[in-house]
Amino acid sequence: MTKATTTTIACLCLAIAITSWAQSKPDFSGRWKVNIDETEFPATKPSPATYSAVRTVEQKRDALRLKIERVVNGKKSGFNFVTIPIGGGEPHVSDEAGIISAEWNDQTLHFHYLYNPDTEPSERTEDWTLSPDGKKLIDQEWFKRADGQELRYKIVFDKQP
Repeated sequence: MTKATTTTIACLCLAIAITSWAQSKPDFSGRWKVNIDETEFPATKPSPATYSAVRTVEQKRDALRLKIERVVNGKKSGFNFVTIPIGGGEPHVSDEAGIISAEWNDQTLHFHYLYNPDTEPSERTEDWTLSPDGKKLIDQEWFKRADGQELRYKIVFDKQP
């Protein structure tokens, strides 16, 4: 075998390994509606008549676009599409969504949010995983309020057609 052939084979093997790694990460793309029955709320569980939440996700290898729509007691909140880099780059910064960064931890997509860093800082993390059938997005959240109180909860979303 010549040196050129060996180099070509090594490059091909490396390309296959990189492609396999990139494809092995879960794809959260889609429209996801909160499943109130399966969600573990930090306070009293709301009724579907008073609470709804939808996440729309457009995922690429190195970035994710996220839109959140919520209705609580008839009041709408959330934010329009923001682009969050995955695994590097400048974090997304906005008044409505805070400072957001994301990175992979095996099959989990980990988000870090920072709010009001210059006045009353609070932070939140989200760890997203998919159910084995890909029909549920499970979000384990931790939130630390400006007063230091910490909350942990799980939000479950069902994939919409």
